[in-house]
Amino acid sequence: MTRHAAWLALGLLAATAGCASVRAQHARTVELEKQLKDYRFEKPLDEVWQQARLVLAAAGFRLVGTDAAAVGQENLNAVQRIFSPAHETAPGQGENGPLEKIGLLKPEKDASSRQFLDTEWNQYFERYHLDGMSDGDGCRIAFIHIKGDFDHYDKASRDWEMELDVIRRLDPDEAARIEANLPQTGG
Repeated sequence: MTRHAAWLALGLLAATAGCASVRAQHARTVELEKQLKDYRFEKPLDEVWQQARLVLAAAGFRLVGTDAAAVGQENLNAVQRIFSPAHETAPGQGENGPLEKIGLLKPEKDASSRQFLDTEWNQYFERYHLDGMSDGDGCRIAFIHIKGDFDHYDKASRDWEMELDVIRRLDPDEAARIEANLPQTGG
């Protein structure tokens, strides 16, 4: 086998392995969505909210105001706040939020049972919108991952892995059960 053919074969092998890895990750995401799309925490929103803020901070996302203080982060200065999309926890508003879009909340639902926050952009031009709602004596949350680009088109998608991270913190046994039913990604 010539050197060129060997490099070509090695490249094809790497591409095939990469495709398998992508397929495995996609299968995991699809199954995780099935398991979490209707997930309800059996804890009050304030308790779940604090853990969700800690997950965001651990992932390197900056929070502002009372949220920054709650996770031990330094708050943005006045100039940074002017240009930042970050918002501290506030009551839910409007009728077209992420929870309505994913079908967890009807538009006519009382906004006082909801709250949201937005993080600052990170170095990869990514940020999160966290939305939550009380649901009886429990609650639901949604991490919306927002990826920006230089043309100002933001791509938003629900981040099931971040939601699983909150479950790991609050109910490790339930998280283990969920993970046991997920396809293996090989990594």
